Parts: sequence; structure tokens; C-alpha cells
Amino acid sequence: MSRKGFSRTKKPKATLADNDLMAITRAKELCSYVLLITKNMPKHFRHTLSKEMAQSALKIIRNLYTANETYIGKNNLETRYPIRRDLQQDAKTELKMLTYFAQLALKEQGIKPKQFQTIAQLAVECDHIINGWIASDRKRWFTKPENQELIKKETTITILTYRRGHLEKVSL
Repeated sequence: MSRKGFSRTKKPKATLADNDLMAITRAKELCSYVLLITKNMPKHFRHTLSKEMAQSALKIIRNLYTANETYIGKNNLETRYPIRRDLQQDAKTELKMLTYFAQLALKEQGIKPKQFQTIAQLAVECDHIINGWIASDRKRWFTKPENQELIKKETTITILTYRRGHLEKVSL
């Protein structure tokens, strides 16, 4: 035994949280902080703004976990990659919504400026990490010669427009 009755122990094995993707880890930090400050928001925000902020934070984590669990292999690249990309984009959209809700809460004096600053900073960090993840996926899957046909599909932009009384698809 070492001093003061504490014995040296081996470093604990990695837990699930230690093996999470960096984007998920940052999103968890953001979610924990949002849940902490929404508990202390004024009562008249409890069922509106604080609820929306908490739900947005939880949706970010849900989308990131689902995107991370979406397996992409050679045989299912065409079907699974768009699903993962959409989930990553949904997480980015929820980040923007959360930042807007926090900005609105600041404007209505539901949170303090320092709290808004922390939320905004964590949201920007999450956004940058998710952008890196998207770029990494794109580089991993679309720089291989066997996937060149899928590159064309990835870069094709489809827009729905309303013309002459009905919706039309326009591919760019």
C-alpha cells in the first residue's frame, strides 16, 4: 500500500465512452451542458424553449450514434453511404437549431451570456468534427477507382422545382 491507505491499481480498461467517436464525445459534452442549464431556466421556459433545447441536444447524439453504426462496405456502399451522410447532415441541422434556441433563450434572458457562449463554442467544435468525419468518409469511399461511378452520383445535385403547376426534378 502506498501513502494514506491508497493502493496502486492498474488503469481501468477502456469503457464504451472512451471508444466513442470524437464527434459523439463532443456531442455528449454539449448535451450534458444543455441539460444542466435547462434545469435552471426560468419556469415560463420550462415546457417550451428548454424542452426544445434538450430535445435538439438528444437528437444530435441519436443521429451521430446511428450514423456511426451504419456499416458501409463494398457491397452496400451505394445504399448505406447516403443514409450515413443524411444522418450526419441531420445532426448538423440540429446543431444549428440548438444554437438558434440558445440565442433565443439569451435574447429572452432565459440563459446567461456565458452559457450561450459555451453552447455556441461546443456547437462549433461539434460542427467542425462532423465536417471532418464527412470529408473522411468521402475520401475513404470515393477516391477508390472501383467507386468512380458512385462519384458521379455523389456530385449530382437534384433539385425539386415547382413549374407549370407541378413539381419537376432538375439534376445538375
